[in-house]
Amino acid sequence: MKLLIALLSMALVCGATELSGKWIVTAPSRDGNQITMSMVIRAEGNSYAGTISGEEGDATMSAIKLDGSDLTFNIDTDDATYHVKATVDGDKMKGSYEVGQSRGGTFTAEKQK
Repeated sequence: MKLLIALLSMALVCGATELSGKWIVTAPSRDGNQITMSMVIRAEGNSYAGTISGEEGDATMSAIKLDGSDLTFNIDTDDATYHVKATVDGDKMKGSYEVGQSRGGTFTAEKQK
C-alpha cells in the first residue's frame, strides 16, 4: 500500500505543470506588428510571483493562480490592470487579456530552457 501511495504521489508531481521560469511572450499589436516581452514567474511557497518586461519597462504580475492547466493573473501598470487567462501546455502557453471593458487581445508564450 505504501508503494502505491508513493507511486501515485510521484505521478502527480511529475504530471504537474511547472510554471516557474522565464517565458517569452508574443502578442499582436494594434498596428499589426508583433510585440515581444519576457515574463518571469517564480514559486513563493504555495503561491507565485512574477514580473513582465517589455519596451515600456517592467510590470508586476499579481493574483497568479494555476488550476491544472488553467492560469489566471493580473498585470498591474501605472495606467491600468490587465486581466489575463491562459492555458499552459508543457512549455507553451496560449491566452487572452482584457483591459477595462473595451480593450483586449491574445498572446502566446514559450518557456525558455
